[in-house]
Amino acid sequence: MEEAPTKSWKTLGIFESYEEAAAKKEEVLADNDLVKIKRCGKCGSNYRVKIWNEKPKPKAKKKKKK
Repeated sequence: MEEAPTKSWKTLGIFESYEEAAAKKEEVLADNDLVKIKRCGKCGSNYRVKIWNEKPKPKAKKKKKK
């Protein structure tokens, strides 16, 4: 059985308000597969925008018949 690859999220920026983070999310949503906003900082006072792009799957090799 193949193990599922773990996702490596990349942080785009940390913002002080949710509105700023949401604007950045909408800006990069067209170019990326997954975009999320996570709370961070002391007591969750800041917001972090993270992206993840799936790597393309390799194409299956065709087998030659003899």
